[in-house]
Amino acid sequence: MFASSPVGGEAASRLRVMVMHPMDTGLVGGIPAFYVNKLAVRDEQGRELLRLSTFEPVSENPVFSFDFPGRVAGGLRLVGTDNNGNRIDSRIE
Repeated sequence: MFASSPVGGEAASRLRVMVMHPMDTGLVGGIPAFYVNKLAVRDEQGRELLRLSTFEPVSENPVFSFDFPGRVAGGLRLVGTDNNGNRIDSRIE
């Protein structure tokens, strides 16, 4: 979590996360589509702060950046799934 962001000035914060995932498009013969399809960032109380739906064209091991208008107090959780039902659940301090 960065202390400031270009959007919102000094009071804002930015979260940047990398998700280790092959993100296969399914366009190569014999390799089915395999990609992260849902991500959400939740606060300590489990409230969803943002939700993201992705599709095949996202790059391998994608990096996502999220800007918040103010400081986010406490820890965060990144949760989601890929199109095979595998779960993503990571605590961000």
